[in-house]
Amino acid sequence: LVRWRQGMRGDQLSGFSAGRQDAAATRLAGFGAMPRYVETTRAGLMRVDAGPDVKATLAGWGIDVRDPSCDRDLFDHVAALPPHLFRHGGVPRSMIRAAAVGWAAPEVLGEARRGYQAADWYEGATAHRGWLAEQIAAVRDFPEADRLIDGDRLAGLVAAWPTSGWHDRATIEAYRTALLRGVSMGHFMRRASGSNR
Repeated sequence: LVRWRQGMRGDQLSGFSAGRQDAAATRLAGFGAMPRYVETTRAGLMRVDAGPDVKATLAGWGIDVRDPSCDRDLFDHVAALPPHLFRHGGVPRSMIRAAAVGWAAPEVLGEARRGYQAADWYEGATAHRGWLAEQIAAVRDFPEADRLIDGDRLAGLVAAWPTSGWHDRATIEAYRTALLRGVSMGHFMRRASGSNR
C-alpha cells in the first residue's frame, strides 16, 4: 500500500474518489465483509502516515491535533538552550513562568500541585453507578476475572457511594484507582475471552 501511494502522482490521488473507493471495496469483497471500507483504509493509512488525516481534521473542523513537542524546529530550539535557564535562580519552570507573565494568573504560575486531566471523573462515575454495579456482577460471574479481582470489595464501594470528599486521597485511591481500574480490567478480560455478558 505504501509503495502504491508513493508511485501515484498527485492528480491520480485526487482522482481516487468515493466512487472508486466503492469499486475497490467491491473488488475486495471476496476477502471478507468490509462494510466500513473507508474507515478501514483510513485506519491503515494512519499507521504509516498520519499527515493526511491530521490535515483533514484541521481543514474539516478547524482542530489542530498535532503534538507541539513533535515540531522539529521547536525541539531543536529547546535542546539548544542552556539547561540553567529552565531553573534560573533555583526557581522551577523559570522559563515558562517568565514567558507567561501577563497572560497567566500568578496563582497558576506558582501552582506546584499536579492536576488531573479529568478532575470531574467522579461525576461520570456517579452518573453510571448502575452500569458499574452490572459490570462488577459480570466480573464476579466470570471465574477467570473473579480469581484476580476482588469483586466483593468493588461491590461494597458501589454500595457505600460517597456524596462528598471526592478529593480525599483515600477516596481517590478506593474509587478512581481500585474501582475504576478493577472494572476496566474485568471488562477487558471478559471481552478478550469472548464472553458475551
